[in-house]
Amino acid sequence: MKYTLFHGAKKNAGDYLIRNRAKQLLFEYTDIDENELLELDMVRKNISEEQLSQVRETDAVIIAGGPAYGSGDFADIYPSLPDVLDAGIPVFPLGPGWKGTDEDEFRFTDESLSLIERIHERIEFSGVRDLPTKRVLQKHGISNVELVGCPAWYDLGSLGKSFEKPSTVGSIAISTAVPRSRYYRKQFRHLLRRVSEEYPDADLYCSFHRGITYDDHTPFIRSLHLKRFKRVASKHGYTILNPAYEPEKLELYRDVDIHIGYRVHGHIYFLAMRHPSYLFQVDGRGTGVSESLSAPSDVVAFGRDNYKEPIEELLNNVQQDVTDGFTRFDSVSEAIDNTHENMMRLIDTLP
Repeated sequence: MKYTLFHGAKKNAGDYLIRNRAKQLLFEYTDIDENELLELDMVRKNISEEQLSQVRETDAVIIAGGPAYGSGDFADIYPSLPDVLDAGIPVFPLGPGWKGTDEDEFRFTDESLSLIERIHERIEFSGVRDLPTKRVLQKHGISNVELVGCPAWYDLGSLGKSFEKPSTVGSIAISTAVPRSRYYRKQFRHLLRRVSEEYPDADLYCSFHRGITYDDHTPFIRSLHLKRFKRVASKHGYTILNPAYEPEKLELYRDVDIHIGYRVHGHIYFLAMRHPSYLFQVDGRGTGVSESLSAPSDVVAFGRDNYKEPIEELLNNVQQDVTDGFTRFDSVSEAIDNTHENMMRLIDTLP
């Protein structure tokens, strides 16, 4: 048996985390090994004849998570899938998700919906990352869909375990906002200052999942804003982490008490290993993960006028959880373990 894994790991540490944990799931719950898994970065790429020939030698294509259903243009995100389906190879979505902000108004393009229908006609069911994604697909007539979660939220060594509840907050990792608007740029700089004020004795880390410097995957103007984030963080005593291209650096999180920030896969990494995490939700990716994992203390950041209010709301949540012994996170472990059952069921349907 051989499989092909389509992924989008280029720079963002979260994309590498999705790919790596999808591989771990396949190696754990199927009989394949490294030599029997073809890995291809196919996000927004056409497939070459050589690649298609390699894919034809495998028994299924697996889509490893990510926001593939994001903006309605699924067919543009994975333009190679029609060729794969035409070759008679089944495609199994392993937890991709949606990232809009309004489920009711969201629509797939006609081309994308036709492609999604073709995929689902050939498989027993597909897996989605979160409940909003499941509702969006069902609204479009795709009924054979189950909540399996993102591959990234399965830290196999933590399955079945209870939450680790620190008695005090001695270390905090802050994941950066995407500096796409003045609102989020101001908010993130203010967050760095407020956390350093509230926790002056804690070890503080500022983590740049998408990196800092300009390159093919980070526009020049965005890199300037990220460099400013770095300067502000250093000024307030943060240790700088840059796991872009090097996802193994995320392992440092295992020694950190809590996470606060904007990166969904920073949030997922902490929750997966049963550490408290607090997410600023900026779109459907954040709200979907919070809903699906029953994450109790996350805060909506989009659509609000005062950039300081979400920060104070979130910091109040942290203080309340410290006082209550983080009991509100007990439901997260159960939610992960429950979706894990569906993930195993999905993997069991692979040819």
